Amino acid sequence: MFCNNLIINENMGNNRDIKIFHEPTGYDNPYFSERIQRQPSEPLEGDNVVINMITRPFDSSHSVYIDLFVNKRQIPSVKMEMRTSESGENFWEADLGKFKAWDEVEYCFSVINDTTQIISQTYSFFVGKWEQIGKPVHTIQNDRQLEIVFEQVSNCKKSPYIILHKVGMSALKCTFGIKHMKEIRRNDGNGVYEATDLKYFLETSLFEWLRNDGDFEPEAINTARNIFRDFFIEILRISEDKFDKVKYKLPLKANEKIYGMGERYSHLQFRGKEVDNFVYNQYLNQGLKTYLPIPFFISSAGYGLLLDTAMYSVFRFAPDNSNHLEIEADLGDVNVEMSLYFFFGKPKEILNSYTDLTGKPELPPNWVFGPWMSSNNWNSQAEVLKQVQLTKKHAIPATVIVLEQWSDETTFYIFNDARYNVKPGDVYLKYEDFTFPEDGKWPDPKGMVQELHDEGIRILLWQAPVQKYMHGVKHEQRDEDERTMLKNGYCVKYEDGSPYRIPYFEWFDGSLIPDFTNPNAAEWWLNKRLYLIKDIGIDGFKTDGGECVFGKCLRFHNGKTGAEMRNLYPYYYIKAYNEFLKKHGGKDKITFSRSGYTGIQKFPLHWAGDEQSTFEAFRASVRAGLNCGASGIPFWGWDIAGFDGDIPTPELFIRSAGMAAFCPVMQYHTAPGELNKDRTPWNLAKQTGNEKVIETFKKYADLRMNLLPYITAQAKISSRTGIPLMRAMFIEYPDDRNCEDLDQQYFFGDSLLVAPVMEENGIYKDIYLPDGLWIDLFSNKTEEGGRFLKVRTELDEIPVFMKENSIIPLNLSNSLELFSHVGNQTDKYTNLCFMIFITGIAKYVYEDYHGNVINIEAGICESGLSINFSSSGNYPVFLIIRNGYRLIYTGDIVCFTGCSITHSCSLTETESDAYTIRNNDILVKLYPGTRTIHFGRMY
Repeated sequence: MFCNNLIINENMGNNRDIKIFHEPTGYDNPYFSERIQRQPSEPLEGDNVVINMITRPFDSSHSVYIDLFVNKRQIPSVKMEMRTSESGENFWEADLGKFKAWDEVEYCFSVINDTTQIISQTYSFFVGKWEQIGKPVHTIQNDRQLEIVFEQVSNCKKSPYIILHKVGMSALKCTFGIKHMKEIRRNDGNGVYEATDLKYFLETSLFEWLRNDGDFEPEAINTARNIFRDFFIEILRISEDKFDKVKYKLPLKANEKIYGMGERYSHLQFRGKEVDNFVYNQYLNQGLKTYLPIPFFISSAGYGLLLDTAMYSVFRFAPDNSNHLEIEADLGDVNVEMSLYFFFGKPKEILNSYTDLTGKPELPPNWVFGPWMSSNNWNSQAEVLKQVQLTKKHAIPATVIVLEQWSDETTFYIFNDARYNVKPGDVYLKYEDFTFPEDGKWPDPKGMVQELHDEGIRILLWQAPVQKYMHGVKHEQRDEDERTMLKNGYCVKYEDGSPYRIPYFEWFDGSLIPDFTNPNAAEWWLNKRLYLIKDIGIDGFKTDGGECVFGKCLRFHNGKTGAEMRNLYPYYYIKAYNEFLKKHGGKDKITFSRSGYTGIQKFPLHWAGDEQSTFEAFRASVRAGLNCGASGIPFWGWDIAGFDGDIPTPELFIRSAGMAAFCPVMQYHTAPGELNKDRTPWNLAKQTGNEKVIETFKKYADLRMNLLPYITAQAKISSRTGIPLMRAMFIEYPDDRNCEDLDQQYFFGDSLLVAPVMEENGIYKDIYLPDGLWIDLFSNKTEEGGRFLKVRTELDEIPVFMKENSIIPLNLSNSLELFSHVGNQTDKYTNLCFMIFITGIAKYVYEDYHGNVINIEAGICESGLSINFSSSGNYPVFLIIRNGYRLIYTGDIVCFTGCSITHSCSLTETESDAYTIRNNDILVKLYPGTRTIHFGRMY
């Protein structure tokens, strides 16, 4: 375990003031090594083993040796040499050379000075070697499951096995494990095979089994054949009967593309890359590192794959330009089973199957999808209300505000400068226990929240899963809480039961972290925050962090080790907060989280973490969002124009705002700083002298509220199917090769293609339109698809195209135009409108905010355009038929029910069904009921 100063590990050798520091595997961080660890930490046959160590105090005159035993036989000691790190710190290093497979190597340190010799504790490791599993020798099968047992591992009484299980009609579970021979089930009614190679076996018996009951999709069988005809498994054996890792090898087709893998910033497509899965807080410039890895991908070859493990894993998508995919994963325990899930079909089918297994995304409340306000500099009630008044002054709608600097920055559940009597750590403070000074930072939190709610704005408070280490600074309530946490074992611990503290290099170093796998610990921790929900009335928490578990030797209440919980900790943390909010606040409470792992989509929302204000970070964030969507996480956002660094240029902010209007979460946010670098449009205008920032941001915020009915309707689809709201082009058009690598345009819902300008000084945008006819969302210009085009895009514009035969619901002002101001209400409409772009047939069913259903069927026929309409609501709706005038006769519009629809120059004021023509669009007002209307064609 690591010592409390969080710099290095003290392991014995404390004699006459000489201390020896060595930790063989460091903090088990794959991205950097400590100067006190073994390299590599888990040696393989042929690896050169280097040992590092530090003595304190360091004295270069000391003679330092490593005493070495190999397979219990002592070999000559190795002298350690002094080295100096880049930071100028001295340490000792020795090269032990190479060892043979399965050697047991033991070593200790000997430090000799003029008068004494200090000897450390003994450390050891086994030398591993990869071995391919043998030939299949036995099967046990029924219609749904096939178990394949392989030859016994040499010099070992254990045999590898694979269990294949059909999941529905288009998914396959492949479980690998190793059993003692006496555990292998025998059944005389099943096959006992003469040993043959795996490839031959999979090409014969496996496919007979897949076909035998006739309920597995033929296309899935063919795809499985392509995968398993060149499928191999290797195991890393580190001793006679201990196995440390498994490696799967699968074929990749020559042009096969790979997508998904969680929130990755540097690439959309991973062929040729090595991608690991390790929840990690990489501040800025994340590249392939991520807060939110998911060991799941979608292949263009017609399948998706999930590695069902929380252990560290690496996916090598042919980085050596081979035609093989390699998946290497830690086993963690000799008897652990590890499964792969194969999902067959198109990307949308794969995502549906994947989220059937790992959990459907919960549907967020409507208010989530309006514009958000946030800054790390709003540290008082007065400042918060000032910012709200400014957004009102500029008529910029906002539905959410996030407060990060609200708490005492110590307990993270008490408002800054609130007054109270310190309570024992097992007692929960209530709202009535506090007094809030009138001249303080937060004189009336409850009143402030009510005022925000009255303005239609919901409020989230920032959280992190840490019992903060104060570096000796006294804080009585925090100290009481920590004593309770330690006494009751509510924190994460080492194997020996001592408390774990966050390492020196990580955010909130020295802090304890709550063990959310312990129900009592979770209840205690969250009940400290109960008054924020029940008494003050907040609407959710920004659940930041969670990337704080380092070290395989940790133990959690649920029995899992740090090796597993490294990736799972965010899941338990966010799940606990999410369920607590729902229990005490209702279903419209949310979490807004940074980290996660497989299954985290069940607890939306998520954001991209910390990014700089640059165009490169803008592009990286869009890729991250598309990768999240391809990994089953549909409700995601980022900080508009970045969060950190210099204030963004007006160009970057405006381009980013346009994109964010077509993103699941539209939020600006700012890092803390002495200077005012708020990413609010009014502050940017003041700092840059460019008032166009305010005007353009308002334009896009209004557009966002116009789109809210469409967004919330599409969110329901995402929640039901796992298909992302913001989706990469390959998901929508998997058979179009031109869509395979497009990472600067995407689909937003089913009907809108969005292509933001993401290059500095960019005026022209290269866009690919798939087959079909498309119409510019903001003009009547149509474009034929199946081609690339270059679109001139002014600074206050974003190219968005509506797909043919689409119907999208909108909330518009009485102007019945996009970019019109409708306020920030998310539970009713100013005017519910349906924009229709028809070239053939379109059908749309919309359930409004109150449960009323509007049904629209539109079709072009020989005599014109017919629309079947029905509405169960109690208010009129409007149809906007794009370019409709060009399709129909210019005379009267006839209602087939016998009721004429009159022409009106002011549709919003008329009290009966009516129509008008505007810029080649037909606008129709229809009251509740059922009718068919026909627009006649001129002959």
